[in-house]
This record gives sequence, C-alpha cells and structure tokens, in this order.
Amino acid sequence: MTQKKNNPRHSSGLSLKMPLFLMAVIISVSLFYIFNITANSTNGFKISELEDKINNLKLVNQDLKNKINLLDNPALLKDKAESAGLVVSGQVEYLNVKDGEVAINK
Repeated sequence: MTQKKNNPRHSSGLSLKMPLFLMAVIISVSLFYIFNITANSTNGFKISELEDKINNLKLVNQDLKNKINLLDNPALLKDKAESAGLVVSGQVEYLNVKDGEVAINK
C-alpha cells in the first residue's frame, strides 16, 4: 500500500488562490490603465477646444479694441457733436447761492 504524500500546496488550496489573485491584480491594473488613458485623452481634447476658444476670443478682443480706438478719435467725436447740434462752450458763469435759497419757476 502506498501512502500519499501530504503536499502543502494542494492541501491549503494555494495552487488555485495564487493564479486567481494574480489574474485579479492584472485585470484591475489593466482597467485602471485604460481608464487613465481615456481620461487623459478626453482632457487633451478639452484643452485643445479651450485653446481654440482662447485664440478666437483674443481676435474678438483685438477687434473690439480697434473699434474703441476708432470711436475715441477726437476728430470723429467733434464731427458727431456738431452733427448733433452741440456747440463749444464759451465763458462759464456760476451762480452763488446763499443758504440754499433757489427760486423755482412754477
């Protein structure tokens, strides 16, 4: 009669636990890697879109600054004032009011 040797590997179930554990670790790391790569590529596209918006807004901002400079031109302001019927003011006289007394025309 032959006696079976007690193999500690088979008796503790270690032969099944170790490969399953390694597979679970490999799958977990792989899923984490895929999630991380996907998130980074999505953020890259978002950054690219935001950079395009920044460049467009810079162009719009420059156009608005040019329009402000044109409208701020003293010659243009003078022409608009004259076409609106405004005249250059001459000597200005101020009223001296004592004790807040002012007559109101009713």
